[in-house]
Amino acid sequence: MRHLEWHPASISSLETLDPNVVGPFIVCFSGEAGVASRIEAWKASLEVPILHLTTFAENGGCDIRDFDMDKLQSYCVKAFAVNRHRLSVERQKFVERFLPKWRKPVDVEVNANLLGHNVVVPNGLSALRAERVPTQNEGFVAASESDYTQLISRSVDIIRDIRMGVGIKPFHIMTLTAPHLYLVEPALYRLNYKKFHDSTNTISKTTTKLLRFYQRQRGFRDFIDPELLEQISSDAQAQGLFMERREELDTFTLAVGLRAAETTSAVMRLSPAINHAFNELSSYARNVRSEDIPARLKTPRLFEAVQSKLKAAIGEDRIKFLEEQTGAVKIISDAPVELLPMDGITLGLALDCARICATPGNLLVGLLTNVQTLTFEADDLLDVLLVTSFKEDDKLRHVMARAVTSTAAHYKSLRIKQVYVSSVEEFTDALNAFEGNILIFDGHGSNNDNQPIGNIILSGMPIDVWELRGKVRCPPIVLLSACDTHGFDAISHATVGNGFLALGARSVLATSLPVGGIQSAVYMSRLLIRLAVYIPAHFKAHGTAVSWLQVISGMIRMWFASDVLDDLIGRSVDFQRERILLQNETNNDINVGRPDWYHRMLDALSKVMKIDRADVERKAKAAMSRSEAIRYVHLGSPETMIISADSIRKSARAFYERWDDRWSVEDYNEQST
Repeated sequence: MRHLEWHPASISSLETLDPNVVGPFIVCFSGEAGVASRIEAWKASLEVPILHLTTFAENGGCDIRDFDMDKLQSYCVKAFAVNRHRLSVERQKFVERFLPKWRKPVDVEVNANLLGHNVVVPNGLSALRAERVPTQNEGFVAASESDYTQLISRSVDIIRDIRMGVGIKPFHIMTLTAPHLYLVEPALYRLNYKKFHDSTNTISKTTTKLLRFYQRQRGFRDFIDPELLEQISSDAQAQGLFMERREELDTFTLAVGLRAAETTSAVMRLSPAINHAFNELSSYARNVRSEDIPARLKTPRLFEAVQSKLKAAIGEDRIKFLEEQTGAVKIISDAPVELLPMDGITLGLALDCARICATPGNLLVGLLTNVQTLTFEADDLLDVLLVTSFKEDDKLRHVMARAVTSTAAHYKSLRIKQVYVSSVEEFTDALNAFEGNILIFDGHGSNNDNQPIGNIILSGMPIDVWELRGKVRCPPIVLLSACDTHGFDAISHATVGNGFLALGARSVLATSLPVGGIQSAVYMSRLLIRLAVYIPAHFKAHGTAVSWLQVISGMIRMWFASDVLDDLIGRSVDFQRERILLQNETNNDINVGRPDWYHRMLDALSKVMKIDRADVERKAKAAMSRSEAIRYVHLGSPETMIISADSIRKSARAFYERWDDRWSVEDYNEQST
């Protein structure tokens, strides 16, 4: 039921840790002699048991080569005896009943190669977590690019089958099971894709050639040619670059794999080719930012060029697989995979998508380890801090405030605190004084398409959000109503959106292009209504918890539907009644989870407007390229933020009370069904 949790920690941080704030059962791993000795010293100073697994057991600890499940069970029995007072009486009884009966599941062999190449290692870790042992783990070298695709697809199918075999159990109404699929591709820093010029004459020619190979790589079978390999072997500088990149990719692969294994999720590696879509993205972004009205005629064509580039890079086989998916998908990539064409719309509209960027690596690994589920009551999300940073003479200064306060006046459960700020000190004070969970930043943003760092603008002054680390208490949910806070064409990772993740936000809704002030105010007001109305309605209709990812994904679909209806119907008096009905029907389709909501909307539009269905689809696709809804990108780990209620916990509790330790696994599965 509980996700696995792993936390990288320096030994100095560990030595200051109070184990009582972590949990009753703690396992530490060490791989260096000095660290192992310090862990043993720290462990000896504690009153609670710690299990220390190490490759240096000479000074104490359990040699990891001798570790087995019997040793883990023995430790848990010992730890429970010391820590039982930390559990409720009810939980104590449960542990007393079942801990002595704990037995290791029987390993199931899987006839597949899941550990022979980095493209499938994450799925190998998910399989091992589920007691599936791959039988073929030799190094994999393919004869063609399609062989890699087949290997990846086979590994994804294996993990999908494991999850389907487990099925949905009653306790999932509290925890959910997302994401079931990760879409993953590492990258270089954006600046490192530019052609390299060594003005210092300190970089060897071999190192330059190797870097150029990494810059140009578009497939898994893009091997370094033998001549360059021979040159690398005799060039210490090039060897350093080669080893650094290899270790970086290994770390990326293992970190993603550990994250996926926490929920036994599948990982689909994409292709290095997706990192070469930025020329098309840049052209599209410049077009959208242009104030030249005739430039808008090119917008659909430029957007289609972006989608075509992504489609070619990802490949028909993967796209076909994705079109069969429902539910949540997690993207770990710098490229905007959300724009991939999927059955007439984008991946980001078709599925619930959130992303973590592949660079920088320290932020990536920090976010991958931050998996502890945050659970909210619906009421916890009704306190909202609105920070407005426009100058006093800016025509947008009061637009958002009026829209939000008007919404709050109608939906009395909403509690809005608005603060006007004009300096970094006022911004910091506003965040630190707020104890709620949602921040709306209302102001201007500055894109980093030509400079390395994106900024928010406080009364005309650019502010680097990254510099506020350690100075502010950032709410877990941040909604950025500002332009270009995570630009499609940003030249570095240092966007405003990533900056708020670095400050500690769990979910950041950022913008990849300019957005209109009035439209943003409408969007945010509708989102607040969703908090006040949709979440309680979901509890009543479905009886399950809901994730913040679901809340935002559904809202973006409704924003997009409005944009398409506005674009195709406009303000025509002849169709206003039908326009309202269409919006309501589409919203309902979205909220109940109908995957065909978009095509149903186009079918209805064709009938209402009495024009050919193909023409409607063509017009809708053009509207999509201009829609502000697709300019929002969901950063972080919103799938780990669960909104629940007493009624849901009571349902789960009723199931547990029917549990009897005399039941067999077969009895349990039958009762669950």
